[in-house]
Amino acid sequence: MSVNPLQDFAMQSVMDIGLQYINGLRIIKASRNEGKKIIGGFMPPMELCFSTDQTKPIWLPRFTEFPFQGLFNAFNKLNKFRVLALSVKIWNLFQGILSKISSSKMSPNLNKFSSAFSGLNQISETANYDRDSCIQMRLCYGAYLKYQHEFDLLMGGFDANNCLYFAKCYERIGRQKPLFFFQKPYGDKNVPHALELVIRELEDFFQLLEKLTNESIDYEKVKEKMRLVNDVKKMAALILNRYFKKGYVPLHWPASVLLHGAFVDYLSDIKFFHEKLRLLIAEIEANIKSGTIRNYKKEDIPRILFVGSPGFDPVLAQAIDNQGGSLLYIDIFPNKLRYELIDLSGDFILKYAYYLLGRTNFTKGIENSIDFWIRQASLLHVDGIVFNDVWGCRFVAPSFRLFKDRVQEELEIPVVGVGFHEMGENVGQISTRIEAFMELVK
Repeated sequence: MSVNPLQDFAMQSVMDIGLQYINGLRIIKASRNEGKKIIGGFMPPMELCFSTDQTKPIWLPRFTEFPFQGLFNAFNKLNKFRVLALSVKIWNLFQGILSKISSSKMSPNLNKFSSAFSGLNQISETANYDRDSCIQMRLCYGAYLKYQHEFDLLMGGFDANNCLYFAKCYERIGRQKPLFFFQKPYGDKNVPHALELVIRELEDFFQLLEKLTNESIDYEKVKEKMRLVNDVKKMAALILNRYFKKGYVPLHWPASVLLHGAFVDYLSDIKFFHEKLRLLIAEIEANIKSGTIRNYKKEDIPRILFVGSPGFDPVLAQAIDNQGGSLLYIDIFPNKLRYELIDLSGDFILKYAYYLLGRTNFTKGIENSIDFWIRQASLLHVDGIVFNDVWGCRFVAPSFRLFKDRVQEELEIPVVGVGFHEMGENVGQISTRIEAFMELVK
């Protein structure tokens, strides 16, 4: 049986999350009409933006217009009556029947959706932004340039603690727009003055939110929101441990990429995201019982783990699909993004400071990431690994040689590095490298 990476969108939860993602600009407009302030950002800890009822976090890659934008009203209405996900299910069934009588395969062109991000990259290039920076950086700066009038504050997360390009970008933006940049030293709470620094950062951020919204922060209400965040983390861990570890692929790469971004801003509504993840788990369980979700490990369908820098050209994943494999896009960075819970007893700022010091505890630099990727590959018993060697990354990309040596020594499975600079570039080379790699996997 062939792998259909788009079948997950027949689940109502995934369809709801997908529409919430691409409706970012509509959400901004509605929030502004309600008098709320928009906070843009790229990395954690964006859940802190839920600390007041008058702020709305938006992940920077959602500041864009997607193809078929004019049809979104129709999509939303169809989805309201649960017709859109059913349409995907019927399409998948039709495609399955067609594949039995013809070698041709019809599928939506995912590259059209990638063009939305390519447009942001082109804006950065037109502005003569550093072309030797990574594509993530260029996308974020392009989103800022095009939609700077749409947000009231830019929140710099922990990305710039490890990346000079992000730090420079935030510095540049901060000259024109209000900016809060979280700073955190390497190491944990045992590093001298680290705890005091993070506590001061949190206090300054909350004071800024109060000034921005003219609303006093009620920390008991903040804890209520963080309980939902903790529940989301538990559900994410459950999906990993109950399904992926056992060989199931409950979410293929398009839905996994979607979810990975959703875990940064919780799609601007933590209650919505919490509800959809609960529905997602119920739908996954039902689909496993019905046989819709299969155990690829038992069926000997190669499962390929994606590591390195986030983001890739869809051609990479499609090449793996075409070779009968499945790309696992689960966790990219070892910052415990999804799983470590927030202690909600006692002083919230103190406990959250401890949480941040634990979550981003880089003590060995890139070796922390390598250790994490090795553990993930071993835990999932994957058949091969693709390392995303993003051009311009001075933190992750240089680690490929060390990572490859350790994989060959410790796991003895194929690993390939694929260069990535921007969408649509060197697609032939990517396909050729993946085809050769998949031959080794098989």
